[in-house]
Amino acid sequence: MCADMSRGVQGIDHVGITVPDLDEASRYLEAVFGAVRQFDLENGDPHPSRKDQDSLGVRPGVRWRSSRLMSLGNGPTIELFEYDDDDRRPAATASDYGLQHLAIYVDDIDAVARRVVEEGGRLLAGPGDLSGPEGGEGNRWHYTLAPWGSIIELITYPQGQNYEREQHVRRWRPRPDQ
Repeated sequence: MCADMSRGVQGIDHVGITVPDLDEASRYLEAVFGAVRQFDLENGDPHPSRKDQDSLGVRPGVRWRSSRLMSLGNGPTIELFEYDDDDRRPAATASDYGLQHLAIYVDDIDAVARRVVEEGGRLLAGPGDLSGPEGGEGNRWHYTLAPWGSIIELITYPQGQNYEREQHVRRWRPRPDQ
């Protein structure tokens, strides 16, 4: 990507996911994806965005309990949030506004899909071959549902994608040299 196009943006630093139980969600991400715990933030830790929950749009009476940051391969960090909330609502579906799924690049979709089920998740649509601009030898996808209701897509495109033959802008892809 041309430096002028990035406007100083380097990439996604982290993705936040609210979960019902921080330890259970962490255990799931560790078992299925090999995520590694970085550190925890607890209620009372100094952090400006957590002192004024109204700025995050949570309902009155909801209290942030804690967060955990986890490394996942060489991609962005995942920040898990746990709140005390008597009016908890289910995770958004694919047709709701806002962020609706997280895609994780994996080397072996079938092996990771088995771990999803073994660890209490569900398999949704797929597995399927990527087609059109995303197509290519071995390119596949599979949607899954985490135990807390978040949609997590498994994706792989080991030899690149068809669009790369005509387009110089590339999707992020894991680099083995990092």
